[in-house]
Amino acid sequence: MAPFKALLVEGTSGVGKSTLIDALIRRHVSNSPPRKIRTLIHLAQSHTYGPLAIPEDRGTLTAEDNLQHLDRIVGALEWLHAGVQEHGRPWCFVIIDTLHLTQCVRPAVLKWADVASHDCRLAALGCKLLLLQASPQTIWARGIEPRLDQQFLLVYAKKFGTTLQEIHSYFVSEQQMLADFFRHSVMPKLTIQNDGPIDSSVEAVYRYWMLDEDEPALLEHSVNSMATACEVMSDEEFIRRFEADQVPEDSFHHGDHVRLAFAYHREYPPLQALEKFAAALKRFAAARGKSDRYHETITYACFFLIHERMARFADRLSSNDWGEFARRNPDLLVWKDGILSRYYRKTTLQSDLARSIFVLPDKLR
Repeated sequence: MAPFKALLVEGTSGVGKSTLIDALIRRHVSNSPPRKIRTLIHLAQSHTYGPLAIPEDRGTLTAEDNLQHLDRIVGALEWLHAGVQEHGRPWCFVIIDTLHLTQCVRPAVLKWADVASHDCRLAALGCKLLLLQASPQTIWARGIEPRLDQQFLLVYAKKFGTTLQEIHSYFVSEQQMLADFFRHSVMPKLTIQNDGPIDSSVEAVYRYWMLDEDEPALLEHSVNSMATACEVMSDEEFIRRFEADQVPEDSFHHGDHVRLAFAYHREYPPLQALEKFAAALKRFAAARGKSDRYHETITYACFFLIHERMARFADRLSSNDWGEFARRNPDLLVWKDGILSRYYRKTTLQSDLARSIFVLPDKLR
């Protein structure tokens, strides 16, 4: 069984996130034998969103600041994950109250392209994503009526509207925006309509949190997005769709580049795979009038790093096990300050020479 169990809960105000998370924590503690709770971490919004609130209200929050905050959180989760890998059973349990999906909506200084690499890093850790949804009537009953005399509505929520009806309408529309981002995520994910008593959801969500990814599916998953479909899509089909230009530019990010290189490796001998991979990326960029975006050194270096990792884990990968490869190699999925920074100076990668031809690494690890 996987030693690291993480669950990210997303949803707009009034869908019951806090109530559900509280019940999940109590369920976990009550289910653990004495002195056997192990590591249990609850990242509340005081950590995930709170540090952004003051600069947001002042109008000084930048995308870079938001990304640094997000990177600190994901980095801490990666540290927790690495620290328990020697255990053969669950040892570290994490539950997170909103993160990168919500941060694309509010403070709204980020777009999905900014957080896609963080989503891939969370997926590589096996972190699961839960989107709680509710009807407009439930959002009013839970998110508006009980808070009429609370600071949340009297102060914070005024940025969303001047009347209770306007604030409520914002939360209903925010739920749709979160659902759109949810479809882009490559994390294992589940949607629950949470209009009834919370007790009816707790046990199902707890089982979902504790599931290993290779266990039989016990719950119905939402798998509508292209990004999620690529996890179960064959290598041949993934390549065919990319070469047929059926992948929108705004849904093809760094993690998808790695997935594509992995697919070419599976389908062709190394040198032929490299030739086809590079040619496909050049065509993709040229078709969008951005031929200058192709970078030969980054393409080649990433390709051969993937080749090396696939060789190291060849005895533990099935013929199409992209998910297992991603979980074993989360560092390959990080774009900003990623693995190439270990091998290349920043000025080297920024040079015209490195962009036009493959340049050998020039930095000691």
